[in-house]
Amino acid sequence: MHHQHRSDAVARLVGRDILALLKSRPVQMFSEIAAALPQYTWHALLSALQQLSSERRIEFVRYESDYEILYETVYAIGKDSSRVPVAGQGHKAAHSVTAPRSFKPAL
Repeated sequence: MHHQHRSDAVARLVGRDILALLKSRPVQMFSEIAAALPQYTWHALLSALQQLSSERRIEFVRYESDYEILYETVYAIGKDSSRVPVAGQGHKAAHSVTAPRSFKPAL
């Protein structure tokens, strides 16, 4: 249990930094977020994004080798209609928090 509480606390800390980025630009690719927050591993970033997604604060759109991350204010407007991805190219894919094929977390 102690490890889980620590993991949750770290995810909340990382999540605050991610939300700060998304407030300035509400649609970003995961690779852009990772580059802007180099102090965190991809594993820590994905854990925080998964938590934010479960809280419905962000939405993921998966692409072949990256994710588009949408801040709640962007996707809340079109929740009842289909949405064309804004930042990325390609078609809307199933939402997923599994890592891209090239994902190799630094632990």
